[in-house]
Amino acid sequence: MKLMNFSKKKERKPNINYQGIKMKKNILIIFVLLFSLAKLYSNYTKIVDIHSASEYDYPPFCIVAEDSIADGFSVELLKATCEAMKINIDFKVGAWSKIKQELADGMIDVLPLVGRTPEREDLYDFTFPYLTFHGAVFAVKNDVSIKTLADLKNKSIIVLKGDNSEEYVKREKLSSKIISVLTSEDAFKALENGECDAVIAQKVMGLQLIDQLKLENIAPLNIK
Repeated sequence: MKLMNFSKKKERKPNINYQGIKMKKNILIIFVLLFSLAKLYSNYTKIVDIHSASEYDYPPFCIVAEDSIADGFSVELLKATCEAMKINIDFKVGAWSKIKQELADGMIDVLPLVGRTPEREDLYDFTFPYLTFHGAVFAVKNDVSIKTLADLKNKSIIVLKGDNSEEYVKREKLSSKIISVLTSEDAFKALENGECDAVIAQKVMGLQLIDQLKLENIAPLNIK
């Protein structure tokens, strides 16, 4: 599939439009995902409809709007990519562990946000990455017993079921007390209520959810 046509032009001093830099970055992100989808579907030129899904609470990337419709940065990015390719896409909303399995089983075609982990390499085809995430250990603010990952050995840790955080704590054997829950909101509320010692989750999402739920007693620890 021919995506772009490049031709040589005489060199000249660039005229930089600083006001357009933000827009150009957005266009670049969309083009990267557009190119990836073009590669995935290059052998299926008659495809005009695909089905997707989004999880309940992974702000700001995947959220549920007031009308129970999937929304968020990653959802909007996938919508814009499909619009550019003239592909119709519909979304449903569900628990992450369920929709991730539906993708593996071929019941849906694509998910807007999937972390790339060793456990998933044999299950999914990934586009080029468009975001880099960092995880964090969240605990109550007055807890000084967790200073390193080694301190989690005898701690109870809550993670989102099916999330890369669950895969990570099991792969690294951080603790023998791992509790999996269906939503990130459940995880942080359990931490606030003293039902666990820590939550391991994607940092930006965790900070957004803490603010959204007004959980003033929880913060990420200074552990990479």
